[in-house]
Amino acid sequence: MRMQLLKAAQECTRCLMKKAQLKTGETIIVLIIFFILLAGGMVFYAKIQTYTSVKKVEEVQELNAIAIEQRIRHMSEISCTIDGSVIFDCYDIMKVEALQETIEDYKSYYGTVIFPNSRVVITSVYPDNEEVVLYDYGYSDESVAVEPFRTPVTLYNPRDDTYNFGYITIGVYS
Repeated sequence: MRMQLLKAAQECTRCLMKKAQLKTGETIIVLIIFFILLAGGMVFYAKIQTYTSVKKVEEVQELNAIAIEQRIRHMSEISCTIDGSVIFDCYDIMKVEALQETIEDYKSYYGTVIFPNSRVVITSVYPDNEEVVLYDYGYSDESVAVEPFRTPVTLYNPRDDTYNFGYITIGVYS
């Protein structure tokens, strides 16, 4: 009888060992799946953070371009005036050319305060095709991170008293 009890105890122990091994295996598999899901979640979160940060940089550059455009719009040095009245979104071509020379003389001021990290081009499209680079920070066109910001304007030529249609292109460098 004692032998039977001993054999039954040994079988029970083996059975319990097998069950314990199965439970340990299940636990290891659950842990592996948990860590795989955790790693996948971390990769997904990192991708979303990268995308969000790129979008934020683009948004900041767009806001910088708009701020530069507002500064240009309010520059009394280049705006058209008739009898002391300023014409909205009209720029005098001769004043723009004079401002180019002034910018060359005071490049550090205009480069840090008025046009930081940017390229400003005034383009006439009708009836003449002319392009005047008002300011260029000096980077290549590939370092412009966002699409250039364009604003339609009227360009006045006092030499022959004509008005041209054009636009101002503002590219902000990254």
